[in-house]
Amino acid sequence: PSIYFSIGFIVLLLVHEMGHVFALRYYGLRASPPIFIPFLGALINLRQAPPNALAEAVVGMGGPFLGTIGAVGCFWLGWIFPQYQVLMLIAYFGFILNLFNLLPVPPLDGGRITAALSPWLWLLGLGLLAVLFVYDLMNGGFNWILLLVLVFAWPRIRNTLRTRHRDLPYYQVPKAGSYAIGLIYVWLAIILVGFLIIIHDHSQISLF
Repeated sequence: PSIYFSIGFIVLLLVHEMGHVFALRYYGLRASPPIFIPFLGALINLRQAPPNALAEAVVGMGGPFLGTIGAVGCFWLGWIFPQYQVLMLIAYFGFILNLFNLLPVPPLDGGRITAALSPWLWLLGLGLLAVLFVYDLMNGGFNWILLLVLVFAWPRIRNTLRTRHRDLPYYQVPKAGSYAIGLIYVWLAIILVGFLIIIHDHSQISLF
């Protein structure tokens, strides 16, 4: 039933947001509790800026990291108990949620993560969002969520990629930290895509 799916998906959203909360507490940063927004998802308002791009990346990584663990948990429960198909459906949308959030464009988590790699990656994220938006338009849809992300992303991308902002100490991340974040980021994306493929190949849920 749809009520079970709704409850399960909200729980996964909460798990995702708690990943951010744990990372924020690790750095001692103040923020609002998770705020659920109908038809959009959930968010946490930072009341204190991270000290540097590495801390911002760890905070951004916390959500998809814990959210992926939650989605994997639903996946295995759905695999063990195939009679409860709603578990696999929740896992499927959980993987999509976390993969979408990994797109390298602020204010998505992927944009925060790639701030510690290179802000130039945000241009790739803008391109991917534009492709997704045009794809929806060509198929008769209008994804206003993608449009909102594009609108909110552009000011920071424009300002940061100006030399005087890009070269600020905030974005000067040690190579070891940058490599570690990059490795986790790539592996997390691979894991999410892999589980989506598994669900697509072994269930009635279509990936496209």
